[in-house]
Amino acid sequence: MEVAATPAGIPEFQAELLIPCGNKLGECPVWDDTRGVLSWIDIQGKGLWQYDPRGTVEDCRSFTLPSRPGSFCIAESGEYILALEDGLYFFDPSTGDLRRIPQEFVPKGCRLNDGRVDPEGRFVVSGTVEKGEEPLAAVYRLNTDCSVEKLLDKVRCGNSICFSDNGSMFFADPAFHSEHGDFAGETGSANCIWQFPDYQTTGLSGPSHIFVDAGSRPDGSIIDAEGGLWNAEFGTGRVVRYLPDGSVSMVVKVPVRYTTCAAFGGEDMQTLYITDATVFAHQRMSKKRREELPEGYAGGLFSVRLPVKGLPERKFAGRLQGEKCHAAALIGGERQERNPTTPREGYGGNEQHDLHV
Repeated sequence: MEVAATPAGIPEFQAELLIPCGNKLGECPVWDDTRGVLSWIDIQGKGLWQYDPRGTVEDCRSFTLPSRPGSFCIAESGEYILALEDGLYFFDPSTGDLRRIPQEFVPKGCRLNDGRVDPEGRFVVSGTVEKGEEPLAAVYRLNTDCSVEKLLDKVRCGNSICFSDNGSMFFADPAFHSEHGDFAGETGSANCIWQFPDYQTTGLSGPSHIFVDAGSRPDGSIIDAEGGLWNAEFGTGRVVRYLPDGSVSMVVKVPVRYTTCAAFGGEDMQTLYITDATVFAHQRMSKKRREELPEGYAGGLFSVRLPVKGLPERKFAGRLQGEKCHAAALIGGERQERNPTTPREGYGGNEQHDLHV
C-alpha cells in the first residue's frame, strides 16, 4: 500500500520502539491514571499487558486471558471491563478476579472489537465479523446498570470509536452508510471516519456525516485536550491528527506498517503510546531489515513525545451488583512477571498472572 505524503507545512514526529513485546495484534492502549501504568491488549495473543514508566521495560507484566480481547475500559471502581470474544467481563488486575456480565448478545461468527467510554460513563463497543463480507455484527452499549443495548446493526468491522467533549461520536466501518439527516444515503469509502453529532440524544440512529476520508483503513482513534482526533492508520505506519474541521494537523510516523491504536499517557499526558500488529510482517520490510531489528520490534509498543496533551480516559460509571455476575472458566498459571525480551514461541514463554473466579 502506498503511503500518502504528509502535506507541506504539517509537523511530523517520529515514534521509537519502547517495548519489543512482539504482539500478534497489539491494540487498545489505555493510560490507567490511578495506577500510573499503560495497559494494552494483544488480541490474537489473548493477552493483557501493563507497563509502568517508573520502572523499566523488563518490569512489564501480562495476563493470559481465556479468549481474545477486542478492547477494554477502566471502571470507576478500578476494575477493567474486558470485551472478550463472547461478551463483557469485569477484571481486577490487582487480584486476577474475572467476572462475566451474564448477557448473551454476540452473534455467531462475530466477536467484540473496538470500544471506548462515552461522556455519560457507558462503554460503547463494536463487533466484527470473523469471516466473509456480510455485515453480521453490531455496536453495543454497556449501560451503567450493566444492561447491554444495541445501538447499530449491519456492522462488518467497527473501529475508531471515540467521543468529543461536545458529545459527538466518531466511528468507522467499511459497511456503514448514512441513513439519517442531510447526508442520508452517503456511503463514503472503507477509509472513512464518520461523525454522529447528536449521539448524546439519538445514539447511532440520528444524523451522521463523513468526518474525514483517511489515507488508509482507520483503526483506533482518540481525542486530545485541544479537541484533535488522532487516528492510527492500519497499513501506513502513521498516526494522524485531525482538527475538528477534518484538516490534518500533525503526523506521527512509526517504523512499522500496521499501527493499530494510540493513547496519551505519562505524568504530563504528553507521551503518545502506539500499538502495532505482526500481521503480514513479512510484507513490512526486507529480510535484511528484519534481521537488523531487535526481536519483538514488529508488534512492539512505540512512543513519542508531543507538544499537545491528551485527556484522561473516561471511566465506566457502573458496577456489578451482588450476584449479577457469572464466574467464567479461566486459564490458570503461576503468578510471575513476564520479561518482554524473553522469547514466547520465540517470545515471552508461558509466563503469566493467575486469573481467579
